[in-house]
Parts: sequence; structure tokens; C-alpha cells
Amino acid sequence: MKNPIVGILIFFVIGLLYGQYFAPWAYTVLFIVISIALVYSLLNKNIIGIFFIFGFVAGIAIMNINTEKDLFPEIVNTNKKVQVTGTIISAGYANSESGKYIVDVDEIKNGSKIYNDKCRVCVYGEKGFYIGDTIKAVGKLKTPEIKKNPFDFDNYHYSKIKRIDYTMSGKIKYISTNEESLYLKIDKLRKNIYSVIHIISPKSKRGIIADMVLGYKDDISDSIYDLYRSAGVAHILAISGLHISIFAGIILFLLNKFNRKMASFVLIVFMAFYCVITGCAASTIRAVTMIYVLQFGYMFYRKYNLIGSTAFACLALLIFNPYYIYDIGFQYSFGCVFTIGMAFEIIKEYKIEDKFARLFIVTFLIGVTSKLITVYHFYSFNPIDTVSNMIIVPCVSFVLPICLLAIAVGCFSIHLGAIALKPAVMAFDFFDIVCKVVTGTPFSKYTIGAVPLLTIITMFLIVIFLYKFALTRQLIYVVPIILCIFLCRIKPNEYNRIDVLSAGKAECIVIRDRDYVGVINGGKYGNSATGEKVIVPYMKYYNVKNIDDIFITSSENYVIGGIPDLLKNVNVKNIYIPKNVKKTEKLQDILDLAKKNNVSIHYVLKDEELKAVENLKYKCYYIGSGKYGKYGIKVALDDVTFLIPFNISNKYERDFYKRGIQSDVLLLSKSGSKKANSQDFISAVKPKNAIVSTSSEDYSEKEVLGILNNYKINLYNTKADGMITIKTVDKGYEIEKYVGGDIFAEFR
Repeated sequence: MKNPIVGILIFFVIGLLYGQYFAPWAYTVLFIVISIALVYSLLNKNIIGIFFIFGFVAGIAIMNINTEKDLFPEIVNTNKKVQVTGTIISAGYANSESGKYIVDVDEIKNGSKIYNDKCRVCVYGEKGFYIGDTIKAVGKLKTPEIKKNPFDFDNYHYSKIKRIDYTMSGKIKYISTNEESLYLKIDKLRKNIYSVIHIISPKSKRGIIADMVLGYKDDISDSIYDLYRSAGVAHILAISGLHISIFAGIILFLLNKFNRKMASFVLIVFMAFYCVITGCAASTIRAVTMIYVLQFGYMFYRKYNLIGSTAFACLALLIFNPYYIYDIGFQYSFGCVFTIGMAFEIIKEYKIEDKFARLFIVTFLIGVTSKLITVYHFYSFNPIDTVSNMIIVPCVSFVLPICLLAIAVGCFSIHLGAIALKPAVMAFDFFDIVCKVVTGTPFSKYTIGAVPLLTIITMFLIVIFLYKFALTRQLIYVVPIILCIFLCRIKPNEYNRIDVLSAGKAECIVIRDRDYVGVINGGKYGNSATGEKVIVPYMKYYNVKNIDDIFITSSENYVIGGIPDLLKNVNVKNIYIPKNVKKTEKLQDILDLAKKNNVSIHYVLKDEELKAVENLKYKCYYIGSGKYGKYGIKVALDDVTFLIPFNISNKYERDFYKRGIQSDVLLLSKSGSKKANSQDFISAVKPKNAIVSTSSEDYSEKEVLGILNNYKINLYNTKADGMITIKTVDKGYEIEKYVGGDIFAEFR
């Protein structure tokens, strides 16, 4: 094997995943992995396979060492308020009203008990605190929240990447500022450099320049980032191998009169310094690590191997923090560099001399790799972003040195720095034009919905086997290519289901059949952006572009708050609202948007039954006399019935349950409150399963729980269990929960 470190890395990654996603049948996986490694060693008559096994076992061990171990079980995820004392190492904004601070904790106080275990807490509180400040914060300690819906932002793994152990929201008190803090000194230097960028650059470009040079993302606008991402060139904004190689080239050029070993030593020191002041992003650490490997090779007269060096850097970073494997930037960075190494080997094998042909091959193959990662995370891709990459990426090699020169000049003369920056500003204007042209074409964006991880891995295997076939021309690689193509065509059944989304106390239910999509409510609870962060991402995840019916059961904000976002992003045919509904400002916004988008508005009649498709019908029940403009819905999909009674209180339950509401599954009213869900009502519905939409993972209404237990009704909580899915199967149904359910669901 030319690069055994690559094989060790592959088995190490398998070990990491094995260590985290352990299942009862995982011993089978362990046996298969060890067998493959041993067979490889026997066939090749060497001991490399033993190192593969070592890599696999090391991966399991590293993940187990880093798996969350609760240091304070008696105070974490409880209602106890504690006092945290520590130093801020990172400061930012959670939103326009509050700050977000990462704190290295020195002490945690719970009453008279003091804990001195070292940990890191992300504190949310009032703005006005800075890096280096020692603070006291009072609040409840929580572990980082895991995803509740398959399309949610993965806050748990993000926290692990940042080495954050706990989160807290509460009051913050300033104690002092440690002027000797290394974090404070680095932050001051970074701010001084940024102040020069801020002055010498125009407002529309300072965010891009600060991001490319300092990794400072606060000033780059969402519209610019989305434009570059849609055009497939967002990678130029993040400090990565391209930027680091340019910086390294500049330094080596300036030191070309010195001894080569001395120049390498100076470069190594500078790169460590630069990595620290730019925030130590995974892509920066990866690029700097590879520079280290290259320079140590020069210093000790070793030949540089791109693929082997990349594998070594990847392995080193994953040993340091195994959760980097979930970082999108990490995946882009290493995926693209491995691809460059493969492309260069193909170019070398076929002796391709033409520079344009080389550029095209490298850019095209990088585009394939990046598209696979983009599709997995963002559910869409741009098929022509190769064009923007071929134009913009080579230009960055000239633009970045100009930016560095302008910043250096700006430290002495702001006026001259601004003049020196002009060519870079013109280049960025040109980049904007290229991105707008590339994204403005009718076929510039394809939204395909979520792709199973197994399919993505299989497609990567196709690329690898094609690479091996191109190098060796051995037909043996054609067989796995055909097998992988066959596996890519296997798709899970995503129809005949009812999804109850996890959105706190807000209710949102989506019904999907092969040719139909219906939505019942789309609420917003408190300050949560349910439409933007839950309902619309759901539609993108499952590639839903058209909704047939939206049922609005009331005009309260926790029922309709997210519907406007839905109308702005998805085509809707019909909206059903109560006949005497109270016209609130939010409902009026919905009606105006519906009129603008030519959506039909229907007023539900008393006890009206609507047949959506052959196997799906809705029965609408007005609450009380109906004069309050609220109604509940009974959904019948194939052989399962699901009752959504809305927020019916005990006062109206008797009238409600006399109207034939027996159902297999019941959504508890008022987030499971004891002011609803009486024994008589639940007895009339006769559900086998109940679902509660709540903002508390520990549902604790004892009276309601007692009733459910007496009738042996299974309870699902959207906060604790995440999105609840009711799937119809042959002559019945099954209920799946996203959290704590099938841990390998996303692999399929």
C-alpha cells in the first residue's frame, strides 16, 4: 500500500463512529473490520493490517475518552440555580439583545458546596462583557441540546467541536479583567488589525477581507455569504489551505536569501502565531499542520507526499478532537485536499502537460467532492459552480497578497493603505459579478432534499474506485463501481406518514402521501422562529416544493406564527380557517400573503369532512358552539387515525367527545396541561398512543400521567423524543421517535 497512513485513518474513523453509535449488533461490525484487516495482511504478506486494527481500536478509545461524562450530575439539567465563576475566552452575540460568552470555569458554587473541576460553559446573558473579563454568572447548567428534528442545527456536535461542556442563561456580574490573559492579548492584536481593515476598506467589502485574512466573520453579510455559497466559492472566505499556502509562499519568498532550514523554522513559528490569532478554525489547523509536515520534511530531507501528509494531519486533528469529523469546514477542507492529491496522481500518470487541462481536472474533481458534502448538509447544489471556481480561485492568489500588503501599509498610512487596497476591491466587485451570473441562470440550483449518509459514502466510494481504475486500469474495480451505483438507487420510503415536529409548545403536524402534502398549524411559541428554523427546513429536507392544504385551527400566534415563512418559501394551494375566526394582525398577514400568492382560502363548516386523496381524509370539529373560531381535526391516513383536538379545555371536552372521536393516536391538548385531557375525554378517544408538544423534556403533569398509565397509553414527548413520526404499514401503523430511536436512521 503506497500510503498505509490512509488505511489507518479510514479504520480510525470507523472506530470513532463505532465508539459513538454503539448498537447491540455492533460486535458483528467489529468482527468484520478485524477480519478485513487480517485478510489484507495475509494477502499482502505484511503487517499493515495489524496497524489497521490498531487504528480501529484507537478510534473507539479516543471517542470513549471524549464522550460526555457529566462532572456535576446533581446540578446539571435540574432546576437548581448555580453560580459560575470564570474567564471569558470568546465573546459574541446570540441576537440583537443578548451576548454569548464562552467561559473557562474556575469555580461552580451550589449553595455552600463548591466545585473546582475545570470545564467550559457557554453563557447567554446581557451584552457588554469582553474577552479576558472574569465574571460571575447565575443560572441553570444544561448540557448542549441534541437535535430534535433531523434538519435542526446540530448544536450538540458544534459545542463538542468548541469543547463546550455546558450552557447557561442567566445574570452576569463583572468582577475584573485579567490584563495578562493570553486570550485578551490575542484579541487586542486581532482587533488592532481589524481596525485597520475597517478603515481602509469600503463597508461592502470589509467583511470579506476580514474573513479571508483574520477569520473574523461578524461583519460579513448573510446575503454575500449566501451568494458565494450558492456559486460554490464560499471556501475562499474561510481561511484554509489556499490562504495558508499563499501566506507560506510570501514568507518563503521574503526569506529566500536565508538558509532553507532557517526559513522553514521561521515559517513554522509564524504559522503557529497566525493560526492562533485567526481563531484556530479546523480548516486553518489542518492547513498549518500540513505546512508543518512539509517543512519538517525539508528540514530532515524527506520527500513530501500530499495524500500521506493530509492523512497524517487529519489523523492528528481527530486524535486531538474526534468531534472535528462533524465539522463541515473540516469535511470540505480534507475532502478537497485528498481530491487534489488524487487529481495530481492522475495527471502524473497520464503525463498531462497542458495547464488549462490540469486546472480543469483539479477543479472538476474538487467540485464533485464539495458537491457531495454540500448536498448532504444543505440539500441542494449548483451544477455549474465549476465555472466560478475556475475563474475566482486563481485570482485569489493575487488578491490575498494585495490585501496583506494594504493592511501592512495601512498600519503606517491609512490613505496609502486604502489606495493599495483598490485592486483587491475591484477584484471583489468582479467576484460578485461572476457569482451573480453563475447563480442567476435557470439551472444554477438544484434542490433535491436530504440524501442518506449511506448514499453519500457510497458515492465517495465510486469516486475512489474510479480513481483506482484510472491509475491501474484494472477491471476488478469496475465490479464495486457497479455495486455502488446500484446501492445509490435504493431510497427509503418517505411517504404515508404523519410527522409531529419538535417546536416547543407550538403545534405543527405534516401529513405526507406520495402525491399529497398537508400541514396542520405552524405555531410560534415565545421568541422561537418556528417557521424559519423548523417548518421551512423540514420542507427543504424532504424536498417538499408544493403543499396542497394548510389547516389553521385558530388565530393564536402559537398556532399560526410560522405560517408566513411557509407561504414565502413553498407553493401552497389551499388554506382552511375557522368560519368565525378572530382576525389578528398575524392572521391578516397570512391572508394578504395568500392573496398575493393566489392561494385559495376556505372556511371550515361544522363537522365538515374533507377527502384529500383516496387514503386520506380530515374530519373537522368546532369547539363549543363554534363562535370562538376554533376547531379540532381528526386525520385518517390508511389504517391509522390521529386526533388533534387543538387547545380544548375541560369546559368543552364533554361536547367534543360525544361526536365520534375515537382515534389510535391523540395529541394532548394545552401541551398536556391538567386543565384539559380529563379521564372522560381520554376514555372517549381510546388512544393506544399519545403525543405531547411541550418545551420541557421532563413532562410532569401527574394527573394526566396517571390517566395515561391507567389506560396503558404510550406517551411521546416532542421535546424529549424529538420529531414523532406515525408511519402506516400493512394493516396498521408504527411510531418512530427521532431522539433515542434508530441511531442509524440517518445512515439510510
